[in-house]
Amino acid sequence: MNYIYKLNTIKRGYMQNLLLYIKNNLTPTLAQILLQALKNSNNEKFFTFVLENIETICTWLNSNKFRDRYLSTKHPYPPLINPNFIEIDSSRHCAELAWDLNLPLPKHYKFIYISPHGVGAAAFLRYLNQCCDVTCFASWVLPPDSKERYCINYMCLNDNTIAQYAINISEINLPYFDKYLSLLDFNSKIICGVRDPIGLLKHSWGRDWSKVLRNYPPEFNLTYDWRYYINYLTHQNHKIKIDINELQQGVFIISYLLKYFNKDNVYYLDMEEIRQSKAFDTMNLLAI
Repeated sequence: MNYIYKLNTIKRGYMQNLLLYIKNNLTPTLAQILLQALKNSNNEKFFTFVLENIETICTWLNSNKFRDRYLSTKHPYPPLINPNFIEIDSSRHCAELAWDLNLPLPKHYKFIYISPHGVGAAAFLRYLNQCCDVTCFASWVLPPDSKERYCINYMCLNDNTIAQYAINISEINLPYFDKYLSLLDFNSKIICGVRDPIGLLKHSWGRDWSKVLRNYPPEFNLTYDWRYYINYLTHQNHKIKIDINELQQGVFIISYLLKYFNKDNVYYLDMEEIRQSKAFDTMNLLAI
């Protein structure tokens, strides 16, 4: 008990010294940026990093480069340390620290694939992963959390065994998604999947999304219980749920997402262009 009390006392002492240093070396605006990042994090290693590198952090926040690139443009999540001068690796530790420091994702991903549900994303991602040697995880199988998705992308982009990497976005109803999007490069190349609105609604309106994952064995023989397949094709709830908000979070998402990117770098890919008869020519065109 005494040990815990002493430890907490030491931590309070460090925090008091940190706050005093921030007060003496940062303007109220810059101090608020750092303090907000500390408030938003529950990562003790991040607190330790800030304590050990507070001079470097304050020097960066006071720099002309930070002022011109982030402060004057009112960037919502400016990096707390110069992203060009920090040693990084593909570890989980570095990924979580990078998120807390508001470091932008490394820019060497090939492109971002925006795919509202219903535009043939599963087929296009299969082309990328199995035919084009481009690693791109379907967003709907990733954890429904912005930090987790950032960390996965960060680790993959710093993994030397992954030669080509792309990022998929198919839904926007994630915690801290504004931060996630703000840490992507504004000038990223964008492939945006589209489809006629009626086709989108036919695919998504009242859909039982619990059936997205195929939870049945892919191989079978004459002894296989066919009811596994029938159960997969049957709605769990026969009463169709009509939810406009759900459609806005996973189907009609393009206008929301494109606010974060340079529209001059967007290529719109109609679902009709990746059908069997056109897919090869389409992929060749995209590769140019």
